[in-house]
Amino acid sequence: MDHVRLLTDGALAQLEVAIIHVLLKNAREDGRHTCMRPSDIGREMGTYRRRTLSSDDPFGRIHHKLLRRLKEFGRVESVNGGWRLTEAEWNRSTLDE
Repeated sequence: MDHVRLLTDGALAQLEVAIIHVLLKNAREDGRHTCMRPSDIGREMGTYRRRTLSSDDPFGRIHHKLLRRLKEFGRVESVNGGWRLTEAEWNRSTLDE
């Protein structure tokens, strides 16, 4: 069972990285303080579904759950219903530029 848990944790980590990349791309294109709607983030990632199969559909709105988790870690912030990278995450992500 630990093997399955490791695979799940790895997949979630990859999806979190995808969210960071989507928000970073948006910030570079539209300005550092521009926010994205969760549905647009999901569309960019390929996880958005207009209708989910059921309330426990694991992929239909997973980007919502991961955004809240990234917020807990101080990597993203919610502003007026949209999402963007925190200042710390922006600095970390653009350090080598």
